[in-house]
Amino acid sequence: MPPSDWNCQCSVRQTDKDTTPVPGEELVNPAFANNPGESAKFTVLEESPYYKNTEEQLREKIIQESERLQKEVFKEARKKTLVTTKKLVGKTVQNPQVDFKIGFTVKGLKEAINNPVSDPLSKLEVLEDIVKYIKKARYLGKAVNFKTDKKPHVTRYHYFETKHRETEYILVVEENKQGKHMLYAVADKKQTAE
Repeated sequence: MPPSDWNCQCSVRQTDKDTTPVPGEELVNPAFANNPGESAKFTVLEESPYYKNTEEQLREKIIQESERLQKEVFKEARKKTLVTTKKLVGKTVQNPQVDFKIGFTVKGLKEAINNPVSDPLSKLEVLEDIVKYIKKARYLGKAVNFKTDKKPHVTRYHYFETKHRETEYILVVEENKQGKHMLYAVADKKQTAE
């Protein structure tokens, strides 16, 4: 259960009693009025008394430290995702809308893990369960590789659309000269369209 204020000692326990009504959001400190699973932030920093009651000159240091800690958490999450997804190397998965199987390479998985998106933790969750997402994705089509100077082994790219939470993603699959198809990227559909 999320806290409702600083040093909150709230807890939840299962009983046989009828469900009690949920108190209104007005009881929740605005610093905690967010979903950490969606925002990747435990608190709304600007609403925190540690931030509000701090001198202006120290606020920048608070923000910098918060950003540093978030990067550290994300770095650890990326490492965990790489360990999990490396088990897919050498395996393939089939999307029912296409007549080819999609494989995985360490290089492709690293690229997919590291390419920027608006919600990086959500993207890592997609990668942790990428087989499921490939199987249920909608095939959008293919495009010839026009950057053969940078990727001479790639003949074309195939695009699939999927959704996790509220974010739509494009799964990018490379087709190489040997006819093999490998996952290459998980991109934000909104960023891709822009």
